[in-house]
Order: sequence, then structure tokens, then C-alpha cells
Amino acid sequence: PSFFVAQSAEETTLEYELVHQAMEILRLQQSSSSIIPIPPMFQLHDGISTSVDSDDDEWIDLCINPLPPGMDIYEEIDLESILKAEQVVKLLLDTYEWAMNDKIKESAPGLVDVVRKMECSDEEDDENEGAGKIEVLLDIYQTIKGAVEIVRAGPSLSDPNNRFSYQFQLASGNGRFAELDLLRGKENQLLEKKKDVTQQLAIVREELSIVESRITRTLIASMIKAAPDVERAMHVLSRLDVLFARASFGCDWDGVIPEIGKKGRGHLENFV
Repeated sequence: PSFFVAQSAEETTLEYELVHQAMEILRLQQSSSSIIPIPPMFQLHDGISTSVDSDDDEWIDLCINPLPPGMDIYEEIDLESILKAEQVVKLLLDTYEWAMNDKIKESAPGLVDVVRKMECSDEEDDENEGAGKIEVLLDIYQTIKGAVEIVRAGPSLSDPNNRFSYQFQLASGNGRFAELDLLRGKENQLLEKKKDVTQQLAIVREELSIVESRITRTLIASMIKAAPDVERAMHVLSRLDVLFARASFGCDWDGVIPEIGKKGRGHLENFV
């Protein structure tokens, strides 16, 4: 779970130490010479946060939980969901890479241990070798990376200038799907001809539909296989988010980390 409840004085001390390490990282950001980065989920790119939106990981539940009778997982997950999955997995991998940074290992070893739980399944001990779990994330990312693109949908009555209309489609022209590129090329050639090519166009578009369906189902099958590992890594990301939220609150209010005695009693220096 992302919300941790300490069961002992030792666990409480450890939890406060994690918050303290996060606070130190945040405080260092105020220095122009800081070389210790914050987690990727809090970084801005072109003014936009890289954090996961509330519905970006809905596909994970669809892949893991049994669907009601009559529902087909391959119809429930669309191209937009595949694009969201790519963004989610990239953030997970970026977060893991952040934790492997030497500066982070040196300054926040406890936070590194938190992130490294991505390596372990629920049945594995933290001491066991778990690099294979990260390989699962790498594999699914390589499978879905660049598979879906956003294109203009064309002018419509509600958007005559084509400023807001867009749609998701399997990527073309980047070498990912050669067969698809070939069929789309044939379709464009037929559309450019002035004579009637209705029958030929129908045949090509039928082939296109079959190929697109096959590629999409292959991508979804990969997502289904990787979903349990992605879900576990998302729990780690949520845990890190909570720790930095506490740290941010502490920094904003000049918070002090209390000392916890063996009997669980807290002591705050200069407390009034």
C-alpha cells in the first residue's frame, strides 16, 4: 500500500527518516547549484507535469480483474489506452533510473530502497534478485513505445478549422509496422487516382482493418501479460509520492523531524 502505518517505534523512526531524506532533496532544489534531481513525477517538461493522471492507469485494472460476462478485453482497451500505458511505463522506468543515480544513492539510500521494491514481486524478499521484474517493464515499454500516434481527424461541423479534432491511430512511417505502412501507401495511391477505384479501395481497406486489428491485439496481449508487474511498480510510485507530499508539507511549514524513543515517545527540539 502507498499509505504506510508504522507498527513499532523502529518503523516510525524509519518512516521519519524517509521523509527527512525527501525534505533534504526538496530543500536542495532551492539552490541554483543543486545537482540532486527530484523524482521524475515532479519534474516539469514544457510547463507540464509528468505525473500520472487519475485515469492513465485504468487499463491495469481492466487487464488484471475479471471482466463481466459479455465484455471483451480486446474491445475495452483502445489505442488511447495503449498510448497511456506507454506514458505510465516510461514514468516508472524513469523513476527507477532516478533512484539508481549515484547522487540519490548517496544522499537518500532509504528512498532508493523504496524504489527498488519495483524489482520484487509480492512473494519475493527484498534481498532476492529481482532485476527480471524491471526487465518486464523494459520489454513492455519497447513493445508499445511509438506504437500509437495522435493525428488530426479533419475538419468537421463542430470544428471547421480542424483545431481541436484529433484521433489515435497505429503509428506509420516510423518503421514499426511495415505491412501497415505498405497498405496505407496503397490506399493513398488509390485515393489520388481520378478514375473509379471503389472496389479496389474496399479491398485494401479490408486488409488494413485486418492488419490493424492483429497489431492492436498483439499490443494489448503484451499489456495484459505485464499488468501485474506494472501495478506493483505503480504502488511503489504512489508510496514515493506520499513521502514527498509529506516532505513538501514539512518544508512549507518549516517542519522538524521528531526523535522517537524506544517506547515510541516523540521528542521535538525547542517545542513550545
